Formats: sequence, C-alpha cells, structure tokens
Amino acid sequence: MEEARSLLNQYPRYLHLAASKTGPSGEIVEIAIADSNGSALLDEFVRPRGAIRPQLSEIHGITNERVHAAPPWPEVWPKVRPVLLGQTVLCYDPAYCLGLLRQSHQVYHLRLDFDPIQLTGVRSLVAHYHQEVDPRRGVSHDFGLEQAAQALGLSSEAVYFRRSLDDAALLRLILLRLANPAGRLYTE
Repeated sequence: MEEARSLLNQYPRYLHLAASKTGPSGEIVEIAIADSNGSALLDEFVRPRGAIRPQLSEIHGITNERVHAAPPWPEVWPKVRPVLLGQTVLCYDPAYCLGLLRQSHQVYHLRLDFDPIQLTGVRSLVAHYHQEVDPRRGVSHDFGLEQAAQALGLSSEAVYFRRSLDDAALLRLILLRLANPAGRLYTE
C-alpha cells in the first residue's frame, strides 16, 4: 500500500503497448501514455516493418490493414520520447515493455536513449499485495492485467479489442486500488 501511494505521489505516466508478435521479433503496433489523472498524452497506432501475427490480432484486434496507414516507429518515437523522459513511468510488466521498445528500435537501427530505471512495474505490486503462491512453481501467483483488476474488485469487463489507452487507464485504477484496498480509490 505504501509503495503504491509513493508511486501515486510521483504523478506517474502510465504506458501500455500492443505487439505485432511475441518474442524477439515483435514490434510495437500501438502505444498509449496517460498522465497521472488518466488523460491521454499519446494514443497512436504504429505500422510495424513485419506483419502482425493473426494470433495477436485475435487478442488486441489490431490488424495489418488497420495499421497500414499508421506512421512507422521512427516517426512515432520522437513524439513518445519527450512524454517519457524525466518522468516516473508505470507499465504492467517492465521487462515486456522495455523489450518491445528495444526491439522496435533495433528493427530501424535506432539507439534507445531511454533509461530503463524509469519503468516501474505494477505486476509485482499486485503479486506482493495478494501474496498468493503457486503451489506447483513455489512462486507468487502471476496475474495478468485483466485478472489483477478483477482480483482487486475493479469492474473490468472482459472486452476484446480494448485499446492500449483503455489498458493504461486500467493500470492507473489498479494502482489507485492498491494504494487504498479498503474501498475508495486513493486520492491525495
């Protein structure tokens, strides 16, 4: 609870990304960044160099046709960079987000001039809050974003094809609930 409140008091930015593929060849196909009160700072589709895998299109609803006219990553990054630099940036899984940022940069031979220390993960806070251990693996239960919202009593309808901005807002609500699990969402 204290860590969540400390993060909220830093007026973080909330980052959510959608990918073209899983693994080392994935690229960003959508990026959203919300400010500390949930307002959109950036919400863009990105045209990847490679094709979007149909399995991921089934999850996030972003198809190759939908991003055909979107700008490529080298045109989007200059808009993203100033919104993130010098800010506390929260995402659900920092390893995933940082990996996807790196991969999108590498495809275009760009240098990633973003400090990974700026990325803070909410997934580990959720696992710590619930302190549930998976008996098969002996480690904390790992909640996905949707599961985390439900476990915290947030109404998050299982909506397919939710936009990244919706997930950034959901991430913010999860942090607010972690800061005050007794009921009302935390406000300073």
